Amino acid sequence: MPGITTILPLKSRDPDNCVLLRFIKRFKSFDVIRKMGKTRFLDSYQVLVKKTKDRFAGSKGLAIYELVLSSVTTRGENPLSAMTQDQCVDLVSTSQKAADEINLQMRIIAETMPEYKVLRSMAGVGDRLGPIILGEIGDIRRFHSGKALNAYAGNDAPPYQSGQFESRNRHISKRGNPALRKACFEVMQALKLTKPQDDPVYLFCSKGTGRETIQRSQNGCRQ
Repeated sequence: MPGITTILPLKSRDPDNCVLLRFIKRFKSFDVIRKMGKTRFLDSYQVLVKKTKDRFAGSKGLAIYELVLSSVTTRGENPLSAMTQDQCVDLVSTSQKAADEINLQMRIIAETMPEYKVLRSMAGVGDRLGPIILGEIGDIRRFHSGKALNAYAGNDAPPYQSGQFESRNRHISKRGNPALRKACFEVMQALKLTKPQDDPVYLFCSKGTGRETIQRSQNGCRQ
């Protein structure tokens, strides 16, 4: 189904109600939809999305059918491909449920630690990112300062000068824990989306130099 994720994105946080996963298991391929015809497909699609929590999925049926008519498929109604697709969908669902269960257990353990309350009070840190960040940091008492913790995450910038070299464009070092750095990047993404006007971190980053700093940090995290 080339291009289907541009209309129905994969939202694996709740696999039982993910429209895309249900759609793949129900319709199998674009060739199946093409043989159904427009009216029959739209009726069947509306029945499918009623069983999910996606409020906007219902309006996407016509866009999907137009995509079907303009697409060229290579496997069609191959039963082996359909069986493989179903197995992949089940694997995604099972993996996500297992990950959610592990995250729940991590959160239960994290809630017994005093530093978790401080971490959760920060804007952009939720029930998923909080345990992940705390787990990647470990015992925070082993860091003698905030700079040491920042260096462990690899978010610190190299010095301006070293010998004959003078830096003009400083990026983060990326020498530390990549999983912790990725989690920090997700926190900064959340801050950029929500724009909490009472959060000191966001207010600092929204300034001229801060905006450039956060952009360079995010570019470095992506790399």
